[in-house]
Amino acid sequence: HTGPVVLDQVAGRTQAMGRTANLAARIESAAPLNSVVISTETRRLVAGVFVTEDLGARELKGFTEEDPSAEVVARVDGECMRDASLAASEDLLLAHPEVNVIYGGNGDAALGALAALQGANRGTVDDVLLVSHDASEPELIELVNPESGLKLSVANLPRELARATIDTMIEVWEGKRPMAEDTDVPIPAEVLTPDDVQYLNQFLAEQYLSDT
Repeated sequence: HTGPVVLDQVAGRTQAMGRTANLAARIESAAPLNSVVISTETRRLVAGVFVTEDLGARELKGFTEEDPSAEVVARVDGECMRDASLAASEDLLLAHPEVNVIYGGNGDAALGALAALQGANRGTVDDVLLVSHDASEPELIELVNPESGLKLSVANLPRELARATIDTMIEVWEGKRPMAEDTDVPIPAEVLTPDDVQYLNQFLAEQYLSDT
């Protein structure tokens, strides 16, 4: 597989992390004995250099393929603020009334997009899939609303973020991580769905100290 990776020190060794490394490992494990299996991305790069055979679509644990009929019609900047995202989404719906999937870069972006959809008499689970990124309390309230089109939320984990921030500051203080260079610090995330309301309440209590 081919793509960007994050390099980090794990137990004193440099290790590649992230989606690219994980997908490469899954593809490798799917290869039959004495063979090499590559992804579509790598196949495009070696076309004309190696003879390859199309093995068709494969299901890999933890990964799903993009719908080949899907098309990204626009990217709009809502400034990660609800009012600005509402206005940007209204313009998006005017230009592309057929849009049926929207990904919000944070909670306010998604909720602003939902407000724009509702203003156009849309925003229900029957006509749109809305994905948010934060999993704050207002998002999860919409998540469990059976009528709402918001049905996935990529959950930031504030406690893990705080822990990683403190650890990174200590590494910089101790000279283990250079302050003058930009370095990636991987933070775990979680995808939440409306299937388990009890778990969602537990998530809010643990991550956001909510008593909802």
